[in-house]
Amino acid sequence: MDKEGTTDCFFKGYFDSKEEVQETDCHYRCMDGNPDFQYRMVFDIKAPRKDYKFDLQAYDRDFLTSNELIGQGAINLRDIIDDVCLTN
Repeated sequence: MDKEGTTDCFFKGYFDSKEEVQETDCHYRCMDGNPDFQYRMVFDIKAPRKDYKFDLQAYDRDFLTSNELIGQGAINLRDIIDDVCLTN
């Protein structure tokens, strides 16, 4: 939450290679710190690939300064992608 008690939250997602970075819409003026997103990111994935780690970052959008990083996490999708390839 910023000094006004709100956050303008959005997410960025990408694989290690950062060949395609996707961004959600922005949840403006969230007052309780729990923005609600009805959004999905769809990536065209070719397998096998060298990078299976998917990074997700949460930001607070700012208009006069750079966007602030709220938090981030990484998910290793190797097992899931390998299973999909095996079962078509």
